[in-house]
Amino acid sequence: MVLHILPARIGSQFGKIKANDSFSDAMNKLIFFVIFVLSYQIAASQPNDLIYKKIIPGISIELKPYRDSSGYAVSYAYAGLYATPLIDVGIWTESTQNILVDDVYYNTGVVVYNSDFEPEGYLRYFWLKGSNFHPLSIERTILNCNKTGQVADDSEFPAIPPVTDYPSEMYAQSVFMEYDAQSETNVGLMGFSSPSINTYIDAEPFMGFYDAGNENMKDRRNVESTLILGDSILICYLELYDTQALNDTIVYANLGGQLNLVRVQLNLETNELISQQIGSSTGSQVVLRAAPTRNMQGVLRTGLVRGNNTPVSVSGAQVDMVPNDSLYHVFITKENAAGNTEWLTELYAYNNTAADTLVNNYNTQFRAWNDISSILDKEGAIYVSAKFSATSTINDTLVYRDFLGQNHLYSQLIPYYGSYSENNQNPYADAKVYKLDANGNVVGKLSYIYTQWGQENSETAIPYDFFHKNRIFEVADKLAWVHRYNAHNDTTIAFTYTADNGGEQNTYIDFPAGQGCFILWLDDDLNILDNWLIPFENNAYGGMSINSVIPYQGDTLLIHGSIMQNTSTDLNPFGDSEIYSAETNSSFFAFYSAPEILTDILTNKQKTDFQTYPNPVLHSLHLSGVKSQQASYAIYDLSGRALSKGALSQNESINVSKLNSGMYILSIKTENGSGTAKFVVE
Repeated sequence: MVLHILPARIGSQFGKIKANDSFSDAMNKLIFFVIFVLSYQIAASQPNDLIYKKIIPGISIELKPYRDSSGYAVSYAYAGLYATPLIDVGIWTESTQNILVDDVYYNTGVVVYNSDFEPEGYLRYFWLKGSNFHPLSIERTILNCNKTGQVADDSEFPAIPPVTDYPSEMYAQSVFMEYDAQSETNVGLMGFSSPSINTYIDAEPFMGFYDAGNENMKDRRNVESTLILGDSILICYLELYDTQALNDTIVYANLGGQLNLVRVQLNLETNELISQQIGSSTGSQVVLRAAPTRNMQGVLRTGLVRGNNTPVSVSGAQVDMVPNDSLYHVFITKENAAGNTEWLTELYAYNNTAADTLVNNYNTQFRAWNDISSILDKEGAIYVSAKFSATSTINDTLVYRDFLGQNHLYSQLIPYYGSYSENNQNPYADAKVYKLDANGNVVGKLSYIYTQWGQENSETAIPYDFFHKNRIFEVADKLAWVHRYNAHNDTTIAFTYTADNGGEQNTYIDFPAGQGCFILWLDDDLNILDNWLIPFENNAYGGMSINSVIPYQGDTLLIHGSIMQNTSTDLNPFGDSEIYSAETNSSFFAFYSAPEILTDILTNKQKTDFQTYPNPVLHSLHLSGVKSQQASYAIYDLSGRALSKGALSQNESINVSKLNSGMYILSIKTENGSGTAKFVVE
């Protein structure tokens, strides 16, 4: 029997009728609690169900639990909500925060919640270009922020509580603070000065490096290059463009006009500061994401590097390159606490056919974007979720080297989807999750192809995943891999598993026309166990994104994310419920009864092995090894579009004479399992 704990915990929230509550307030709490418990009892009869949701004004990018399990920290951005400065940040009941104080709109902040999701503290500050935070305990939240140019006074920026003891005379590229929600203090830790150059134009030692980094590198919005080992060692990798100062005392200058790194190690207990420069005068690099190892004793870091003889760590490790290498290399490395490399692995590399033809404007021959959304260390295996996309002219060809070291010309495999102009095509875009062993060897990859811009002119339904980060989360003994899509018609997405020997296995999932966020539930070997789809509607820019998936209590799962203005959704992957239409940019907290996810009752069907011949084929494709008397088949092209479907008797042949010449994928499903095979039509 699965035990639900959530009602008791919610009851503890709604049941707290305080002495200073009015009679109406007390009755409202009681009535709300009774209604909730009754509705929950009805919902609890279902295996999986939405049991509670709360929509809060303000975009929330991240929800993170404190390491000591004392609560949660959630970041909010309140841009565009100035007409109603009293913002509700309560999860179970209303709890207002005033973002207008002394005629200043504090439109960014972090709310600290205890383990029952009651607000414990509010950190409010003026708009920053980018920030991330590291919750250790309610008394210790470490923030890494980047000041916007809108703050005129470089000596401080408006914050409540104010920042004290800041060790620099100006706020600049990287600002580090420590916030205590109990004592309501906010202490400055460290600062690294901003470069004096225009990073969009000047920081291009290799044309296109700005786009490759995916974000404005000086601001580093939503890019986590900071982590904490144990409970006191802060590690940060800072971009070095020019002559820049750390705490106004340690000055670094980049080498040869290249983009270098500065590795900083700060002891939060003793304030001991150690910093080292990484890089060369012949190559540039950028951090895409960094995370601590599971035991909190080491660092996992992904990055992008280009240029010969360019070390990517303090111990001098380098990605393998041939002389005059023109590829952009995306790598992951494991380092010990001192920054020395334990292993270094290339995930993929790319460029176009003509070296150094990248340009830094929107009328480009070739542009590429890289994004590493998550690094997860789970029981001896490491999982990295990533996206890569590129556009080029129709006459250019993308060169892509995969984790197997094989080079591909993807425009010969993937059809060009019309983008926003005839001369700016989208030759390739994929979302993927890599699995690595403890020694850094890639042992498998699960991926799918998506389109970058939504492709309004596309004739077929295409998955869409441009601005949404395809994060991966550890949930009990499973993995949750989150995505977003926008399909003009009913569509089938082909998810391809690639093993370290080059073998491939495809899984096909049907999605309806429209928009939605979906979660793929995976086991440790990247097998797809189940999928949840949360549909939404938005006819303008924006939509909905899933930012966090975490076990809450018992068999209750919490999904947190953002809903943009004019977006409608019911947040329910299991059936129809009340539709919410967002009038402003908002955040959601949705609690689900999920015994099938948080217990080990999901099972993976067996693989069906069969053979096809002849291959290549002209007319009839023959099968052997199909043991079921009744099976179904489907034929897909390499973009995942279903071309033919039907019933199949045991070892029956399939007529493929109407297919054009090229490569196709055959999927067979029986009552015992499924399998796929590639074949070529001459």
